[in-house]
Amino acid sequence: MTTLKFTLLTVRTIVKQSALKLEIKQTTLAILLLQIKKRLVAQATKRYFNHISFALSALFNL
Repeated sequence: MTTLKFTLLTVRTIVKQSALKLEIKQTTLAILLLQIKKRLVAQATKRYFNHISFALSALFNL
């Protein structure tokens, strides 16, 4: 009976540790995805303003 309790406790500990590692990996992945999204938005915004400034300069040069 004691061996069974020890085995269950060991399995429970391993499961908790695995869940914690998975949670950390998911959090890290979420942070990375947010950083990528932020960079993509910044690049798109920069491109958008470059197009607008080019169009405005072309308009004023007419």
